[in-house]
Amino acid sequence: GLRADDPRFHVVPNYVNTELFTPASRPGYNGRIVIVARLSKEKNLDTLIRALEGSEYELEIVGNGPLRQELEQLAHSLDVKVIFRGTLPHRQVHACYSNAQVFILCSSYEGMPKSLLEAMCCELAVIGTDVQGIRDIIENNVNGLLCKPNAEDIRRTLDHLFNNGDLRERLGARARKDIIEKFSLGKIAHQEYSILDSLVS
Repeated sequence: GLRADDPRFHVVPNYVNTELFTPASRPGYNGRIVIVARLSKEKNLDTLIRALEGSEYELEIVGNGPLRQELEQLAHSLDVKVIFRGTLPHRQVHACYSNAQVFILCSSYEGMPKSLLEAMCCELAVIGTDVQGIRDIIENNVNGLLCKPNAEDIRRTLDHLFNNGDLRERLGARARKDIIEKFSLGKIAHQEYSILDSLVS
């Protein structure tokens, strides 16, 4: 029953360590996709794996969760190249972003996905499903691409992005610019300070 436009509510987004998550020299075309997420139903990872059937793309999944065994079996049955990394420290996650060409988050719903912010901060071209939480961050064809949460549209969007290096570069550059301007620690700390200041005064 809460209303988003109630003036009593102030939403402070996640911040990103812009000094840790920095751009790196990208490899030549390698067809690698990375996702950092909990392996649970709402992340829609089974649909992502099905979207890659018959492709040469390689998917790297960072994270753990209750669906890991099920997803491993699905990838094997469809002959999809998937690397399950499990949970990694931040610096190793940064290396995963650096070695990929596309980040994707294909969730059915989201809050404020920090992994999406981190990937964008690394100047990585990103794809996200057109759901609340993701579309609040991605402006379609400006700092990333939005797609529907089904296998056909995920695959279409991936193909479009992988076939257009200039687009990947443009989206990645704008993504980092937006993160620095809106989600750096300094920006978010200032928002929190302003809210606290208004409360005590």
